Amino acid sequence: MRRSGPSASLDDYFDLGAKQTQGYADDFGLQAPVERQTRRNDPAIDKAFDMAAINPLVSAASPLLWLAGRLIESAPPEDIPEFRSRVMDEIRNFETAAMTKDVPDRLIRVSRYALCATIDDIILSTRWGAASGWASSSLVGVLYNETWGGERFYDLLQQVSQQPEQNVDALELLAICLAIGFSGKYRVMEGGQGQLQRLRHDLYRTIRRIRGPYERNLSAAWQTIAAPHRPPLSMVAPWAIALLLLLLLIGLWAFSSITLQSDVERSAQQIRALVPTIPVVVEKAGIPDIPAPVPPVRKTQIERISEVLAPEIAAQRTEVVQVGDEIVIRMLAASFPSGGLDLAATEEPVVTQIGAALNPEPGRITVLGHTDNVPVGAGSALGNNMDISVARARSAAQMLQHHLDDPGRVVFEGRGEDDPIVANDTPEGRARNRRVEFRIPAEKQP
Repeated sequence: MRRSGPSASLDDYFDLGAKQTQGYADDFGLQAPVERQTRRNDPAIDKAFDMAAINPLVSAASPLLWLAGRLIESAPPEDIPEFRSRVMDEIRNFETAAMTKDVPDRLIRVSRYALCATIDDIILSTRWGAASGWASSSLVGVLYNETWGGERFYDLLQQVSQQPEQNVDALELLAICLAIGFSGKYRVMEGGQGQLQRLRHDLYRTIRRIRGPYERNLSAAWQTIAAPHRPPLSMVAPWAIALLLLLLLIGLWAFSSITLQSDVERSAQQIRALVPTIPVVVEKAGIPDIPAPVPPVRKTQIERISEVLAPEIAAQRTEVVQVGDEIVIRMLAASFPSGGLDLAATEEPVVTQIGAALNPEPGRITVLGHTDNVPVGAGSALGNNMDISVARARSAAQMLQHHLDDPGRVVFEGRGEDDPIVANDTPEGRARNRRVEFRIPAEKQP
């Protein structure tokens, strides 16, 4: 039975059939254990397939198409030979149904082969298909004694496409097979999915050209009867309407007048209540005392020095610590020329910043020189570690004096290897102990 007009599209073909055919899963053995019974003859299910089909050929093939769609995600049948037997019974049912719908024999043969090839292709693409032995007894192999169904499907499609107007029913069936999941030779071909997509698109355009755009409304007869609207007031005389409006206006005026008079009287009473009954005495408010200014928060001495030396601290060239009652600025990487006792000229910017930090702070500035515990080699002109530390402290003190308002504040002394800050058992520790320190008395806390 052909539907009148293109009311169903290839995209929504399975909606009705999937909702009305829950019993078919048991018939093919996809959910329940296989029982030896023929497919139940349910007129309601057959009617549902006919209503969902877009042409008589698709209507006859609906059970097989529904089965092919279910195979993609279903579990394997418990009895493969029994399942194959039932599918072949359904193929014979398809031929009988198609002949009763006056479908030409030529299109029945094409569709029969396409349905067999589609079911074979989908089963062999499932996770259980390869292990089921289906390839050795496929539908195409049993019914046609062929093994190239994946190629012959496209040969048949090309043949029926040569006369699309006469073969549009078969074209629609083949398009549904492709939409369900048939790939055939394109499944293993490099770039095959792209070619298959273009083929499906061309086939769809051919069908739409012949069928025309499908009906997008949910119902073909959704519009109501076009009856002219007659408002109730059209049945009332105009003078009656005018009289009613006049009475409404009079009533509205009377209500507004009464309400306004009541509101005026109430407002007058409220105004009279505002007049005081006793003398009003105005007291002069006193001026509040101005609060004492909040003293500014003064930074600590170590905070002031660290703020000036922030770039040098961030670059790990200096560090500022408090040791007892003194603030200590350490040059962590003081550079002296190889074998020399004078501070290198490259250290001038660091000493300049140290002078800027210590200049505003009161008290004597002591420059201390330190060495590691490695003794000076015999015969060296440098003397011993104590002599080296004194000479290097003197050099750093002289450079610092150039950046102070009172150079006389600076004194220096050497400590040699007697005051390490870390152990001398590693090269890193010895390098950290070879240092110059600038010390100033810590300010007294209030």
